[in-house]
Amino acid sequence: MPVEQIRAFDEQLAQMFAFFNERPAGPPDISALREHHPGLMNLGTWLRRTGWKP
Repeated sequence: MPVEQIRAFDEQLAQMFAFFNERPAGPPDISALREHHPGLMNLGTWLRRTGWKP
């Protein structure tokens, strides 16, 4: 959806998406994230540990 269509709905939301479009994120540095958040889990681990069932 073009940012201009979002702007017609909500200016702040449009500014947020424009910001994201101007600064594309690269791939996450999982090792660095784990240093700051040692309990970080991938989806499979989270599903097993929480016992989540569909």
